[in-house]
Amino acid sequence: MGIWGRDTEDNSSNYREFANLIETLETESANGSLDEAMLVVATNNSTVESAVYKGNSSNKKLFELVVRLRLLELKVGGKFIMESLQDI
Repeated sequence: MGIWGRDTEDNSSNYREFANLIETLETESANGSLDEAMLVVATNNSTVESAVYKGNSSNKKLFELVVRLRLLELKVGGKFIMESLQDI
């Protein structure tokens, strides 16, 4: 969920939703809120879930977000898990 401006209207909803999550996590990390945290994200976005699970995406922009997520995970010393709402 988020509000997007004209600068992101050319991006897919998958990208926009995932970018919103990454930006929120980066903000929380800067506040120290994610230090050594285990975070489980429940999503209905199967494209993003698959990219995070595989650690890769054929879409360059989604791949860059996966890399940002994993780097953030290393930075805070935590573990971030993305699960499908169907699996919970």
